[in-house]
Amino acid sequence: MDIGIISRLHALEIILAVGDNPGGTIRSYITTPSREGDGIPNRTLNLRITELADAGLLRYEAAEYRGRMATRVYLSDVGATIYRLLCVIRGL
Repeated sequence: MDIGIISRLHALEIILAVGDNPGGTIRSYITTPSREGDGIPNRTLNLRITELADAGLLRYEAAEYRGRMATRVYLSDVGATIYRLLCVIRGL
């Protein structure tokens, strides 16, 4: 694994978000609040999730959400190890 992947913008935030709430849909992790109250998908977050999955830190599972096909996101074994280390750092 290229260690530089976790230094990219939003990478650590995504690992923490998936570790704190595993099994969310991609949309739930990439949606940022807007002034109108609804969420807007963030393209950078979506790209970062793809990169983290390609690097082996996240894994996808096909699922159904409200009757539609969806993709759920989980940490891989390596991602879970990084998550635990980040939790230690977050607790300092």
